[in-house]
Amino acid sequence: MDEEGLQSTDNELIHIGKPIDFDEELFTHQLEELDELSRMDSPKIKAKSDGSGSNLSYEREWKRGVTMAHIYLASPHMSEEGYEQQYVKEAFDTNWIAPLGKNVNEFEKELAAYVGAKDAAALSAGSAALHLALKAAGVKAGDIVFCQDLTFSATANPIAYEKAIPVFIDSDYETWNMSPEALERAFEKYPDVKAVMPVHLYGLPANMDRIMEICKKHGVPVIEDAAESLGTLYHGQYTGTFGDYGAFSFNGNKIITTSGGGMLVCNLPEEQAKERIAKVSLLGNTGKRESPPL
Repeated sequence: MDEEGLQSTDNELIHIGKPIDFDEELFTHQLEELDELSRMDSPKIKAKSDGSGSNLSYEREWKRGVTMAHIYLASPHMSEEGYEQQYVKEAFDTNWIAPLGKNVNEFEKELAAYVGAKDAAALSAGSAALHLALKAAGVKAGDIVFCQDLTFSATANPIAYEKAIPVFIDSDYETWNMSPEALERAFEKYPDVKAVMPVHLYGLPANMDRIMEICKKHGVPVIEDAAESLGTLYHGQYTGTFGDYGAFSFNGNKIITTSGGGMLVCNLPEEQAKERIAKVSLLGNTGKRESPPL
């Protein structure tokens, strides 16, 4: 509290900000100097900006005038019961030092049941889930795939892996995700689309009612990038289960983490879903195994 210049009051929810000494003239001068160096593309800009060498005073002045703090997107934590250590020990005790086995199989079943998907396949990453979803949807070289423009590069990369053509669809102000209006206009220009990939960015759901309505009208499969939205509900239904396929990520900064990894869920009719997931598991080398490797 003291470091942030806040003074407590009788109400624990209310605090008074205290002014911090700040040399505005010096700060303005240094900003102008940085601006000039940036326009010159001078190598000195690094020394000026990171406080190295003879510019330590600049760094001190910056830190003195502005509160510096880290904001973690999702800081991982362990369960109080110690389940994580228990399962790691079990993997070593049973010689399951592999990205498959009983625990992985159960993880797939539990996640599919949690979100309400027909079947699921654990993979090496959320990007791998998107990639194999494109393969399962029949996307090939030269095919057009509609992709959200405001997203991480991992959404578009799998399209390039298949040598398909990404067409980026604008996002809207309300959801920060794929604009249904822009999607409709895109279909007018590119009617022969093989797949549509909306994203639920930062855990915020896209307008799936309208997106699904438009895609069903054109008979195009939908692959949801739900990497950041495990557990997000949209009109009472979990994201990742509206389209034909949904991709989740378990990277270190996601809702839950396995340090790395991802999951592909399939929402087609049950028999078709199991067939597609079986093929995806073979492609991703995550075939089901009930006995440990030798």
